[in-house]
Amino acid sequence: QILLSAYWIMRRDRHSLPLAKFFVEAGIHEPDPSPAAPTLQTLELTVCTMRALSGAGIYTLDELTQRTERDLLRCERLGKKSLSEIKQCLGEIGLRLSE
Repeated sequence: QILLSAYWIMRRDRHSLPLAKFFVEAGIHEPDPSPAAPTLQTLELTVCTMRALSGAGIYTLDELTQRTERDLLRCERLGKKSLSEIKQCLGEIGLRLSE
C-alpha cells in the first residue's frame, strides 16, 4: 500500500518519471475501489485534501467514514482546515466521521 501511494505521488512528479515508468511496465497500478463503493470524488474536496487522503490510503467514502477526527489529523498534510472541509462535505450528503 505504501509503495503504491509513493508510486502515484512520484507519477505526478516529473522528476521521478523513470521510476514511475518502471511501475507501469511492471503492471503495478493504483488500487481501484469496487464499483459499489462510492469514491471521494463525490465530495468535491479540494485537490490538497484529496491528495492528503489518497496519501493516507483513503479512497472511498466507506474508508473515510470509518475514521475519526483524531485519525485524520494524524495523516500527513491534513490539518484542521481540511478536516473542517471533509466534515462539511460529508454533512451535505448525510454522512459523518466515526466517533
